[in-house]
Amino acid sequence: NDGVNGQISQIPGLSPSISSLPEEKARGRRTGVLESDSDYVKLAKQGGHKGLLWHEETVTSKPNAYKPPAWFGTASGDDNKPSLINSEEMKDPGAFQLLEPPFGTDSMSAWERDDSSDKEKNDNVHESQMEKSSNQYYQTSKFKRIVFDKKPAPVDMSKLLSFGYAGDNKPIAKADVSSNFFLLLFKSTVFVLENAIINILYYNISLREQVQVKNPYLDTMEEDILYHFSLSTKTHNLPEMFGDIKFVCVGGSANRMKAFAQFIHQELKLPGNPEEIRDICEGTDRYCMYKVGPVLSISHGMGVPSISIMLHELIKLLHHAQCRDVVLFRLGTSGGVGLAPGTVVITDKAVDYSFRPQFEQVVLGKVITRSTELDEGVASELLQCSSELQNLPTVIGNTMCTHDFYEGQGRLDGALCSFSHEEKLEYLRKAYEAGVRNIEMESTVFAAMCRVCGLKAAVVCVTLLNRFDGDQITSPHDVLVEYQQRPQALVSHFIKKRLGQIV
Repeated sequence: NDGVNGQISQIPGLSPSISSLPEEKARGRRTGVLESDSDYVKLAKQGGHKGLLWHEETVTSKPNAYKPPAWFGTASGDDNKPSLINSEEMKDPGAFQLLEPPFGTDSMSAWERDDSSDKEKNDNVHESQMEKSSNQYYQTSKFKRIVFDKKPAPVDMSKLLSFGYAGDNKPIAKADVSSNFFLLLFKSTVFVLENAIINILYYNISLREQVQVKNPYLDTMEEDILYHFSLSTKTHNLPEMFGDIKFVCVGGSANRMKAFAQFIHQELKLPGNPEEIRDICEGTDRYCMYKVGPVLSISHGMGVPSISIMLHELIKLLHHAQCRDVVLFRLGTSGGVGLAPGTVVITDKAVDYSFRPQFEQVVLGKVITRSTELDEGVASELLQCSSELQNLPTVIGNTMCTHDFYEGQGRLDGALCSFSHEEKLEYLRKAYEAGVRNIEMESTVFAAMCRVCGLKAAVVCVTLLNRFDGDQITSPHDVLVEYQQRPQALVSHFIKKRLGQIV
């Protein structure tokens, strides 16, 4: 019963024995402290420990007035002027450290910053931002802002828009190492590439100018014997003997080419007696060869077989001698087609018996066809030279090359003749309509071999008669001699102009 009727709780309404509270207990949130309350309840009803939630201000110093940042200002020793460092920093500069980029900044340019690296440590402190170390932060336990005296500088918009370089006329004392390195590397690379391109172009140009041979077996030979010239790569120093050759003139007759050598000797006004020039090929009776300064005069005999043998050894000679930028001329006589005797014909294209600009060479039973086009620049230059000479009628036209002097050229006076006079005239008319202006027996192989080997060449022949008028050469000997000198005079004028002796 006592347990039932006893007080279950001190909270009003929960204990049946306590129906109401005293008036002083009913007021407020707390009721009176009872003897039956535990120490904790008594303390709680009394509001806890005195001063538990009380906070007293311990900082007695007045806060410093806020000053605007002066990161772009300069340090000064005057107290009245703004300073980049406060009094506490002056007392304990070791408690602060430099702010590294990108957070640290100043108003100095690159060369000013580099120049200041040699100054003393205190100068660096005045020119940089500072922050307290973590140890100092926890030791002081004062949440005070580090205030810098700042003096903002006016902004120059033109300098800002030009990335800070406008108006900086100061010479750069120390350029950025990495930037200079890459700039130097770029310039060096460009320089190397430029020189490489120049060398490649020079090599290609030199290669084109050099006399080329189309025979890989020549490089494997210990000695190359030029049998019909009585010369050899082992017994003769060909580069020393012929390395300065720039012009090669070839013709059928040995006496004619000797006369041309003496003539060009006089025209070039070279020292020595032209009558004493020596035949380099005197060890053989196949061809004659005379060297006069930069000019080589060689005979080649008559017909394609004879000149082709000479050309093979001549081109090899020029190759072994390392000659460059050589021009070849064939000087000869011919029969004119619709032209008066004594007319000089500069060959545009050398054509065969069917008026085709090609040469057919039989190799191992197979026919190889090669182009016979000649250098147009040399032909035009020769035509210009002819206009500068008197009594030298000259034309440019195609030259027909035949295998022989009689039947191949449609002559009626040979030992054999199987065609009529009308058929001959009809053939000559077709040749004339095809652009043929003269007929001879060496031009196609001469043009074909020079073209394959990269040689500039020209064929210059004088007409001894007009084939429409007959087949026999009836002009007096002295007239024929003067006719034969006309191609020589034209080529001599060309050579002197190339050498700068004629303006």
